[in-house]
Amino acid sequence: MDMGNRNSGRRGWGKYEDLSGQRFGRWTVLKRVENNQWEQMMYLCECDCGWVGRTQAKALRSGISKSCGCLKNELAAKRIKKLWAEGAFTK
Repeated sequence: MDMGNRNSGRRGWGKYEDLSGQRFGRWTVLKRVENNQWEQMMYLCECDCGWVGRTQAKALRSGISKSCGCLKNELAAKRIKKLWAEGAFTK
């Protein structure tokens, strides 16, 4: 996949590791897309829940971004259910 080089006017597309097809948490990387407004490397990813969105490469590699937000919501719901079962919300 040719993304250009330093002289092509597409900054940051010269040498990079193509993450296409790799999984990071619930994300599956579909393809490399244009850098964001701050010139950060971006990928188009699909979450296991079906959501498709752009994600920063460094957030994928570092583990900061694990899903579109569905994982966070599921974990929060589990915590609430556990607290409810323990009687934390009764007076």
